[in-house]
Amino acid sequence: MFPAFTLRYARLPEHFFLRFDPVPVEAPRLVAFNRPLAEQLGFDLDAFDEHQAAEWFAGNTVPEGAEPLAQAYAGHQFGHFNPRLGDGRAVLLGEVTDRAGRLRDIQLKGAGMTPFSRGADGRAPLGPVLREYLVSEAMHVLGVPTTRALAAVLVGFLAAYPFKERIFEFLIRPMNEVLPEGSSFIFTNPAEAFFTYLKVTLLVGFFLAIPVVLYQFWAFVAPGLYRSERKVFFPTLLLSIFLFFFGAAFSFFLVFPLAFQFLVGFASEQIMAMPTMKEYLGFALTLLLAFGFSFEIPVVCMALVRLGMITVEGMRAKRRYVFAGGFILAALITPPDVISQLLLGFPVWLLYELGIILSARIKPRSEEEAETAEEES
Repeated sequence: MFPAFTLRYARLPEHFFLRFDPVPVEAPRLVAFNRPLAEQLGFDLDAFDEHQAAEWFAGNTVPEGAEPLAQAYAGHQFGHFNPRLGDGRAVLLGEVTDRAGRLRDIQLKGAGMTPFSRGADGRAPLGPVLREYLVSEAMHVLGVPTTRALAAVLVGFLAAYPFKERIFEFLIRPMNEVLPEGSSFIFTNPAEAFFTYLKVTLLVGFFLAIPVVLYQFWAFVAPGLYRSERKVFFPTLLLSIFLFFFGAAFSFFLVFPLAFQFLVGFASEQIMAMPTMKEYLGFALTLLLAFGFSFEIPVVCMALVRLGMITVEGMRAKRRYVFAGGFILAALITPPDVISQLLLGFPVWLLYELGIILSARIKPRSEEEAETAEEES
């Protein structure tokens, strides 16, 4: 039934993979089988046997000519470079040549714990796997080339990297302006400066690529929207981007100087303030993201009203709780000074009020569908 395997990857040097036999499961059964794809890959459908196919795809039986292995690779994990990562739940049986002459990998997803599973069981629940499959198929059918968005981010990163020192210097300016004389930024790990510059320029590269990323996102979601929703979706998307950047700018230019002045005030003759590059970047990004996402409240309110999950009347009735919740949130995510908490708490409340005003202009989708059905009848 299986086409002939070529096993090109298995012929690479052995540090590229570890040989691994799939872990069997009890009583496997086929839920779905893509016959057109199987035919394109060169499967012999005349010899198709559902029970045998279930045994193969569950990993209970290895097809003739296959050499199962777990692919190894290097990469960053939890902020550190790891030279020995790999597939934690995917097993490569081998490669086959399809009817168009293209080389295709045949893998088993969730075939048990591999040497790279890092404590996980190596299984893949059916629900998440199907969602991943459906999203990838939808993006393929709609012609959304995700590689273009990634390529745009890469181009932005390469354009920003030569200016990494200037970018980081701009980012640390609020802290530098309040540091005592003799204090400066330091790094405590030999690779800390390099990876900090890398993260900063990658973030800038993403910002530079936002027009391309937004276009690809629009191309993906537009076919699934009503005509009336298409008219407001893109302006709403632009509004959300503006609010996010406005919130981040509000944090950087107003909150940062006040918060750092308060925090650096704890320095003394016995305690010198010498922030590290890595810790400052993490702290700054936390504040920037917190304020940026907090400023998205009007857009979130409009979306929830549109979906029928909340009503404008309900939002008005919960004003007092939002007011209190905004200051509780501010106390949790801002530095422990009153000024920073006020500078986040009050905008959250004001943005909620703006969300009520804008949401009053939004018609729930269920009402629109009912009106459309009534007009058609």
